Amino acid sequence: MNSTCYRSLLADLVFPSSLLGHNLMVLEMLGPNLDELMLRCGGVFSVRTVALIGLQLMDRIEFLHSHGILYRDIKGENLLIGLFDHHNRVYLVDFGLCKNVLKEDGVNYTPVGTPRYMSLRTHEGKASTYRDDVESIGYLLIYFCLGRLPWQGLPAASTNSKIAIIAQKKMATSLEELCKGLPVQLIYYFEAARKLEFNEFPNYNYFRQLLRIICKNFNADGDRYLYDWQRPGIKLTVFPKISQPTAISQKHDVMEQNVVDLRPASREWRSAFAGRPHGDGVASSSRKMRKGSLGVLADAVGSTSSSLFSQPRQTSLLSKKKFTRF
Repeated sequence: MNSTCYRSLLADLVFPSSLLGHNLMVLEMLGPNLDELMLRCGGVFSVRTVALIGLQLMDRIEFLHSHGILYRDIKGENLLIGLFDHHNRVYLVDFGLCKNVLKEDGVNYTPVGTPRYMSLRTHEGKASTYRDDVESIGYLLIYFCLGRLPWQGLPAASTNSKIAIIAQKKMATSLEELCKGLPVQLIYYFEAARKLEFNEFPNYNYFRQLLRIICKNFNADGDRYLYDWQRPGIKLTVFPKISQPTAISQKHDVMEQNVVDLRPASREWRSAFAGRPHGDGVASSSRKMRKGSLGVLADAVGSTSSSLFSQPRQTSLLSKKKFTRF
């Protein structure tokens, strides 16, 4: 799905080529992801920074949805900032779990995505649609504000039981409890997201309006630093993976952070990955090689930033007879 997204959305921003019979694609290198930046900023983001991130995510997700594509894996590790003069721009990367919008068929689907940020309907086995991406963004914004969600760290014996336990806790947590101490607009956000019907196109401007109200209420006079990571002392370099700080400290948290795709492996998938090590249907989110990223010009949808989707934070190094395939 990565290559499909690039072909359909960003034909004018990539540089396809071939070398020794292998297909190559060159895109912009990006900076650290938002999970890393949150740790460097003290473990949480300010409410204003979170609202500004949400505004950019609305632009990104609306662009994807306008092309009939569902993202299905909203999380901080898939959101990277730009380098140099683009530190205030958030890029959406990794489109491995994207899919086209389907018709409602009543079939129960296995949950796909990151359990920590899955929507309630995804936990219930309903087919993914636009509303699920919007709800997942809401959970991510709460996580950025508080540094933790109520269903983190719950003990479980397996990935399946972990997903079930997270779903139970998520359904039992009221919006008032989830958003305690945060702007009431976040409660309105979740209420609107959960009321959406299957394949109903969200009112993105309404969600933007809620986030703009938060920005206005939490705007610090005289503060010239728009985002928390732009303050002095915050390093914006990309650390080597081995030394990167991580918020995952318990084995249960590792399960929560894993990207879950328990669908049976297709014949093409098995043949493509034959001979390569892989887990039991759960692909770790800390992948050794990013498969792609997307940046988008969101001027047409009235974005608050010049939202140019771009490419990965880290590309694979070319060595002798070893090239990136897609």
